[in-house]
Amino acid sequence: MPEDVKQIIDIKIRQHDIITLSEIAKKLGLMEEMGNSFNFHYLQDIISLLYKVNTGAKELKITSNRLQTVANHMKNAIIYVNNNGNIILSNQEMYNLLGYENEEIVGENIENILPEIKKN
Repeated sequence: MPEDVKQIIDIKIRQHDIITLSEIAKKLGLMEEMGNSFNFHYLQDIISLLYKVNTGAKELKITSNRLQTVANHMKNAIIYVNNNGNIILSNQEMYNLLGYENEEIVGENIENILPEIKKN
């Protein structure tokens, strides 16, 4: 260890992110010195990421609405389930067949709606 190093901080094995770097700077008493430029740099990145997430969420909502519209215009009952068995999408014909109101079953597990479908 070099002579001018006064203390070693064990941060374990983890991904270094803004929180980790802030903790290190705080323990070393450098937060005030580097805080402003450090925070500004990461604030710009955070704003950029939030913008991308927001844009992606809007695009996903538009796609979801289009898919729901197409599904509702089909004459067959449709139900879409994810890998966990949770209902992601269903159309009006399926709601009518099962006797549920619109969107009442979305998010529910298929086994709760159709008990005869049990995983083996």
